[in-house]
Amino acid sequence: PFKQENLSFDFFPEFYRFSLNSVQLFLSYIFFDVLFYRSVSGNAKGIYQNLQYGVDVMALLDKANTQAYGNPELTRVNIGTGSNPGILISGHDLKDIEDLLIQTEGTGIDVYTHGEMLPAHYYPQLKKYKHLVGNYGNAWWKQKEEFESFNGPVVFTTNCIVPPSPSAGYRNRVFTTNSTGFPGWKHIQAGADGHKDFSEVIALAKTCQPPREIETGEIIGGF
Repeated sequence: PFKQENLSFDFFPEFYRFSLNSVQLFLSYIFFDVLFYRSVSGNAKGIYQNLQYGVDVMALLDKANTQAYGNPELTRVNIGTGSNPGILISGHDLKDIEDLLIQTEGTGIDVYTHGEMLPAHYYPQLKKYKHLVGNYGNAWWKQKEEFESFNGPVVFTTNCIVPPSPSAGYRNRVFTTNSTGFPGWKHIQAGADGHKDFSEVIALAKTCQPPREIETGEIIGGF
């Protein structure tokens, strides 16, 4: 029979560190342990290990991003708008914005980041695209106002979706990818090659007005 004293995170070999599998195994262990056997206060070692794995996961993410897109550079990011129609992309998935930048190059469509996608401007392999023209607006909780004034399509790659009001003008121009989704919004799946086809987003952008400018100037990041 299963006994709690036989279950210890110590049995995970050292080579599992920096492995996504080890993170999943650890989370399964710690939640099971707290739920069925011990209080959070009685599992100080598990809490410490949880914090360590948080650091490990961030190191994994940093390694993946810098190997693919280079080390972030000190960069001035435009917060105004241009005269071309635009696509606004929000969230954290740098692969999605790379796919979008490749597919919009030479189309006359500008790409803007929103919220947590701001750091895309700092990576050399992404900032080289001249039509990545700036960051539009503020944080995720300003969606209702800023998506309305942006005028063009919006792509969610991750991030918090604020349900639009029934009268929102942007309701029919929002797309989602990955784990995001909302009733009535088109969800874009990755193809067999791992890439996403944003042709429907681009076609819609060509019919839209340019973004309405809500601020001007620059912000500096990439430290």
